[in-house]
Amino acid sequence: MDDLKDPLDAVASCNGHSENESLFHLEVVQRPQSSFPSERLRKRIEKVVVLALAEAGTPWGKLLQLVCGQGEKSVADLEKHVEAASVFAENDERPDEDDFVAAEQRIVVHVFKLDRDGAQTEDMPEVGEGSESGVACNGIGVQAATHWILPSQDLHGLWESLVFDNDVKVSLLSYVEATLLLSGASVDPNLVSWNKVVLLHGPPGTGKTSLCKALAHKLSIRLSKCYDYGQLVEVNSHSLFSKWFSESGKLVQRMFDSIREIVDDPKAFVCVLLDEVESLAAVRNASGNEPSDAIRVVNALLTQIDALKRCPNVLLLTTSNVTGAIDLAFVDRADLKYFVGLPSVHAAYAMMVGSALELMSKNLLERIYLLSWDNLHSLEKQGGERQRSKRLQVSTTLLEVSRRCEGLSGRTIRKLPFLAVARLVQVTGGRNKKGVFSMQEYLKNLGAAVESQYKEKESLSHSRRCSCGQRRREGTVDEVVDQ
Repeated sequence: MDDLKDPLDAVASCNGHSENESLFHLEVVQRPQSSFPSERLRKRIEKVVVLALAEAGTPWGKLLQLVCGQGEKSVADLEKHVEAASVFAENDERPDEDDFVAAEQRIVVHVFKLDRDGAQTEDMPEVGEGSESGVACNGIGVQAATHWILPSQDLHGLWESLVFDNDVKVSLLSYVEATLLLSGASVDPNLVSWNKVVLLHGPPGTGKTSLCKALAHKLSIRLSKCYDYGQLVEVNSHSLFSKWFSESGKLVQRMFDSIREIVDDPKAFVCVLLDEVESLAAVRNASGNEPSDAIRVVNALLTQIDALKRCPNVLLLTTSNVTGAIDLAFVDRADLKYFVGLPSVHAAYAMMVGSALELMSKNLLERIYLLSWDNLHSLEKQGGERQRSKRLQVSTTLLEVSRRCEGLSGRTIRKLPFLAVARLVQVTGGRNKKGVFSMQEYLKNLGAAVESQYKEKESLSHSRRCSCGQRRREGTVDEVVDQ
């Protein structure tokens, strides 16, 4: 566990284990008031890990307690400096706290402090007709971007809360490791080309934007040994279109000029997020001799992407709900194109379990052990006494609710527990004497919340059909009047 000096060493620390070794990441949050150097704290924690690996029969739960300075054999003063600790396997799953730490496991320690200042906005003056470059027209500026210093308290825990049916999270981490590996080895980009551009596409509400922000946060943690801090820049794509002809392309260039100033700091790892990128990279379709303002924007964006790819410490994350509207030249520049679809029953069940556990931890919901997806299917196949257990009955009911969520977006599914609680607070019988909601009533209202979502979707669909019919009738009337 030697000190790391560059990104290539960071990749080697993750990938340099033998086939018999399994890799785990131990992420340690340092307390905000702690002035202890993070590097020294990391080394101290690594000693705790080494002792745990040497001592047979140490469960993961006990190791996390020791890292946090708790327990009989804890290291003095660790509790003063460590706020929390979590461990993740190479497949991004958390090991069971009762599983034992094994000698053939390789544990990489990451120590970091969370930035607690929150998001900061960047305003950029709009250049107008008759104004000089860099001077706002009529003193009016545009909110061009939002910045986060990473790791950020705002985004902490977001990565772990996201549930997908495929291995998109693991693929994204592997992709970044590959870019660092090639950059650190000084591979000739003319022979092996990569652009450091990721495109996540799919229907609205599936978690694409959240995944990009969570990835930036997670990378700032995993790369904390080679970069002092991370920064996430979320570009407000719609603000880069000027009402003045030919000025939008200049706004894009100026936005990326400010990004390059951040990227010029070699101590920072910068992630740039372009949400709904189709608004900036729309398909070019010129008519006439003079290119339109939209075409100028696309050309400016492609030029800036080509310039940024030379920087080793930047990653461009993009999302789109309408991939058919994106210019093919931009799509071709994306190294990784990943479809993020609507959640399956499996993913919906995982979301429901996570929400219920959160309510239980805050003493709002009756505490009942909920079965994992695999354990639930295993027990469902067994008969006898097992089928009468309360946890199996509750888990089965939650699974039935999850099956009814098919066709709903992840954003909608995440709102269902809140809607269930909102229904429960309207009735006095939903809570016991301790103010805790009963699981039976919660599940009943959770199912009702699902049904209400489908009714609302049908109502909105009916309203749209009526509105379209009304517009068509008005168009017919106008035609008669014109005649």
